[in-house]
Amino acid sequence: MADASEIVTLVDGLKSGYLNSVSFHFNEMYFSKKVKPDTFRDTDFELVIYNVNPDNTPGEKLIDDVMVATVKKEHKGSITLYLAGLDIQSPGKIFIGLKRLGQRSAQNEFYIDCLCNGHDKYFTMVRKNSSEQWIRNWVCAALKVDVSVASKK
Repeated sequence: MADASEIVTLVDGLKSGYLNSVSFHFNEMYFSKKVKPDTFRDTDFELVIYNVNPDNTPGEKLIDDVMVATVKKEHKGSITLYLAGLDIQSPGKIFIGLKRLGQRSAQNEFYIDCLCNGHDKYFTMVRKNSSEQWIRNWVCAALKVDVSVASKK
């Protein structure tokens, strides 16, 4: 995310129901190699969810509530955000991702785990700020993200 404030991945094939939770994975690549960059710092992200336009670009934002995930500099693994209280009905496919809060830096401060291969199968987009256009991200084929859907009780 050196050149972006937001990154989202297209998630399709979601079953019908309501979005229950989403998990993102951080720093597993660096820490699994026993390389812990001294430049990492605590970083805050806002969860973003968008519907999908007919041309497979992010459309309208589906949540107005700000849900923040804080990634501590020593964190390795998943962070789960619970969405059940928001009553977001699964539209079958969505763009889901993270918006960085705070200042960007030229140094490595965190690593969002992603799939580097599979650009023919996955679709990830970034933008520098909310007033700019989305562009295809060719570095990360897809964020490593788990989305769960539950039926409404």
